[in-house]
Amino acid sequence: MYLGKRVLAIALLLLSMGVAKAADRMMVLDAKSTLEEAKAIRQKAEQTVQSRPAAALFLKRTGVKIGVEALDNYYLVTLSPLHSAEEENRANVIFKSDFPGAFSVSRWHTDTSRTPQPAASAEKEEAEKEAAKKAAKQFVKGLDDEWLALIVLALLGLLLVMRSTRQIKKIKQLQNALEETQKRNSHYLNSMGKQYE
Repeated sequence: MYLGKRVLAIALLLLSMGVAKAADRMMVLDAKSTLEEAKAIRQKAEQTVQSRPAAALFLKRTGVKIGVEALDNYYLVTLSPLHSAEEENRANVIFKSDFPGAFSVSRWHTDTSRTPQPAASAEKEEAEKEAAKKAAKQFVKGLDDEWLALIVLALLGLLLVMRSTRQIKKIKQLQNALEETQKRNSHYLNSMGKQYE
């Protein structure tokens, strides 16, 4: 029974390692808003490869390519596909000095046929700013309501504490009165007992 669990655990570990190894990752060297800027960065990356024999050998052995991909309103200069952590680390060592902002991510499915949308017009940006201001005001108003509710709850809690304090004082007074009465009755009974002796 124990051996079966062990074999199953090892099989699951190997399977997860295989899935993790098969997962494509990519390194984003830089992101630019225009295709021309992205192509210039790609040229810089290719010059890095040409100036370093180890980089050229790395790209040849692994099949990693330098590319430009569109993502929303940006163009990304990428190294892909990176199939293992070793490839990722090697690419990091090679390109990090020239591209300090480079980072690795899991590969997403991009639609490379789609080009980025043109930048929003000034009027549209102004409308978005106004909408953001209105949303901020509503948020602050909501905070005001929340603060009011919090203050009301605090006052209610304070009133309950004061009420319970008064009740505790009354209980202590009653307890003291009962102790006094008990002492008097005890003295009275003691004195009655002494009379009959």
